[in-house]
Amino acid sequence: DHFAPHPTARFEGYYTRILTPEATILLILSSVRKATHKPHYVHFSYLPHPSAPCREENLRIDLFPTITDQWLPRAAEELSSPEGALGELVHLLPIHWHVFSVDSRAEYRIRIPGRAGQEEINGIGRAHIEKCWGAAFPSGWTWAQAFSPPRAPTPPEGAPSNDDGGFKLSLAGGQTLLQKAYLLSYASPTTTLHFKPPFSLLPLTLSTPFCSEEIDSRAGLFKISVANFTHKIVLAVKAPEMHRGWIGLHCPLSGGHGNVFAYESFEGVVEVCVFRRVLGGWGYRWREVERSRMDGCALEFGGGY
Repeated sequence: DHFAPHPTARFEGYYTRILTPEATILLILSSVRKATHKPHYVHFSYLPHPSAPCREENLRIDLFPTITDQWLPRAAEELSSPEGALGELVHLLPIHWHVFSVDSRAEYRIRIPGRAGQEEINGIGRAHIEKCWGAAFPSGWTWAQAFSPPRAPTPPEGAPSNDDGGFKLSLAGGQTLLQKAYLLSYASPTTTLHFKPPFSLLPLTLSTPFCSEEIDSRAGLFKISVANFTHKIVLAVKAPEMHRGWIGLHCPLSGGHGNVFAYESFEGVVEVCVFRRVLGGWGYRWREVERSRMDGCALEFGGGY
């Protein structure tokens, strides 16, 4: 069970994003074992959408607790992940990434003691849940995640619905071992694709016939094209320029969490094109089979980016 604790890993972190019709809720739990400065980190954010009709103020909590007791649950069955079999190479790769859920129903209740007018925010949203662990964070990394927000409840439904026919996207990649690689998972009502090395590998950060990228963090722009022998996906994420409205996050580096080396936006627009290799004319060619666009995409640049 890759979602269970990995006590031999130097660092380990859990990340949950809950998307509601009005806001993004972010929860991060992270530890760097044997770090002497801020080895543990707890982050909570409530970030109303810019288009929310009754926009509340942003709420943020950063905690750096000291943990003296540790409880390890028993391992469960193996869980699927974009990393696939690479997740078994616990000590051979410097970092691992596991997506526990790309879309789960999430009930939330936020209590705000002493706040005038509204002391509790509650509702039902949808959650993306993941974790990473390993020996070292990459020198630079990119992360993206997207799914459709739940529809606001209307009678007689009584609760938001996750059955919207939209797509779900999970992507992570970075530079490590003098290489750059990505893990990408895409699922729609008609298509499910997973890309991992060697197809999504950029040796010495150079493009290949299978994978290419474009990154401009100041412009809030990320583009990638990844292909295997049967399918290709091309996606572009555009978030606000110059990190306007982005939030800074503490990262589990070797010295602890006393840093702000990552910035994340939840206001990105992602466009995805899916192609399938077909036989036609003088040989095989790529034929577009799906094109989608979605607001509210999460995008993160970290480290050297």
